[in-house]
Parts: sequence; structure tokens; C-alpha cells
Amino acid sequence: SWLEEQDYKYRTLYLELTTLKQTLKWLREERLVRSSDPIRLNLTKPSRESGTYCYTEQEVQAILRYCACHEDLRWLGELLYVLAYTGMRVGEATQIRWEDIDLHGDMGFIHVRDESRGSKVVDAKNVRSTKTGRGRTIPMHRCLYALFEKKSDSAKGPVFHGPKGGRAKPDTIRNVFIRNVITPLGLKLHPHDPGHRF
Repeated sequence: SWLEEQDYKYRTLYLELTTLKQTLKWLREERLVRSSDPIRLNLTKPSRESGTYCYTEQEVQAILRYCACHEDLRWLGELLYVLAYTGMRVGEATQIRWEDIDLHGDMGFIHVRDESRGSKVVDAKNVRSTKTGRGRTIPMHRCLYALFEKKSDSAKGPVFHGPKGGRAKPDTIRNVFIRNVITPLGLKLHPHDPGHRF
């Protein structure tokens, strides 16, 4: 009911409720809860058709120009630049480190790494992962090559940082993106749609 009141999409409701059902089922099987009654809640699978809004080329260019013209948004503009030219998810982009940027040869590459398998639980907070559980290598557009080449000489650690220079967090990035870029530009956005991404 709370999610519905906040105008979340059905796909989000389905995901949240399914996760709760699965969690409670596991707790019962492991005998970590006293109740033996399963949740009886029939859920209709959401349509496979995506309602995600895709920005046009003109809108993307407007977004990038807007960030470039505002000193306090340049950090975000560089991240959005990479998302626009690679198709990476924001969570993947925030995990990229300078050692993942390969500028050798005429065409560079970005290595998106998944370290979730075989990692110790102690390191879980800093373990990099992808949605599919597999890493991949993305050929670098010449525009990105120029962007990374400018900074790569002495750069170490994470490629992207948050607005105050700290760790780049996807939620913070989305909030700043909506509040400081999308809203002033008057562009469309469905902030409660989990499928939405730049």
C-alpha cells in the first residue's frame, strides 16, 4: 500500500513482494521463524514490455552540455558521458577503477569486472559485481579515449567520485541527476521505475 501511495510502478511492487515471499519461505525452511504458514499472495507477472523512457540523442546532448556549463556538475557530466557512450549501468560505472581503463593501441577498452564469486564475506562491501555476475570488456569510443587520456597519467583508485569527492553512490547520483539536471531541463523521468537508467 505504501509503495502504491508513492506511485511506484507495478514491476517494483512485484519485485519487492516476491523478494519478501522468498525471504520468509527461506526463514521457515531454516526454522528461524515460528510461523509455518506461508504468505498466500498471488502475483501476476509484469508485462515484458518496458515502460522505461529512453532519451533522444538531442536530449542526451542537452544533458551533457548542461553539466559541462555548471562547475558543480562537471563530475556528474563525465560519468553521464561514459554511461551514454557505453550503455553501462550506473552501479557498474561507479565501480570502475583506473586499472580497468586500457588506453593501449588505437582503440581503448574499459574492463567491467565482477569479483563476487569466491570473494570473502569480509570484503563484501568493496567487492565489485555486475547484474549478470560476469565481467566484460567494452571498446572505448574515441570521445571517451580523449576524456580518459587527459586524466590517466597519475590517476589511481576509482575513476568517479561523488559530489563532495567521496565514494560515488548510485542513489546519490540519481538524486543529483533528477534534482539538478532533469528538473531544470524539464525532461521526462520516471524516478520510481527500477528499470530506468541513463
